[in-house]
Amino acid sequence: MSPVGWASAGLFVGVVTALTLLIRAHDLSLASFAASAAKIAAGEVWLLPASALVVDRPVYVGLVAFGLLGFATLTICGTTIFWIVAVAGHILSTLAIYAIIGASRLTDPDVFASAFARQDFGVSAVQGAWVGAIAATAWGRAGADTRARASVTAGVCALAGVAWWLHPDPSILTTEHLVAFLVGWGVVSWPRWVASARTVERGTVMSADRIT
Repeated sequence: MSPVGWASAGLFVGVVTALTLLIRAHDLSLASFAASAAKIAAGEVWLLPASALVVDRPVYVGLVAFGLLGFATLTICGTTIFWIVAVAGHILSTLAIYAIIGASRLTDPDVFASAFARQDFGVSAVQGAWVGAIAATAWGRAGADTRARASVTAGVCALAGVAWWLHPDPSILTTEHLVAFLVGWGVVSWPRWVASARTVERGTVMSADRIT
């Protein structure tokens, strides 16, 4: 694992932790980090990446889970997939659900009225994409082993159950997590992408070894 990878991931976790605690202490405004379909439609597109820099409730459990899942993704999938999956999972899942909301409101302005204006923030889509990447990696390594693949399935279901128990949210916005999971799974399951990511990973590690 490249030291640069660990440093960049550590910086990401550190920034998210700091911003979350500052917002919780009311030293920063949550409005500066909370996206919504309405805000994105109005052109406030910078809120799309900013909304992934704050942990939603429960805050302390969420921060610990975020750090542990990030560590697991780095260890199992590598730095390149860690970053691509995090960014793609958050952006694509959010835009996909916002597009569904917007398209539905074209025919009926009252549909998803609450979801359209609701504050949307948190690292849960990033985490969903990381889980998808880890699951796809474990699934591929399991090969034809039925028990191993059953364990992967059970693990994903258990994580989904715990996430729902900690923060139940029966809203269309919740489906962002499923889309993010599929994005993470899809990235790892794309053979050419995985081969390219491993090549980049090896090159980065070799460069770091030369420097040290």
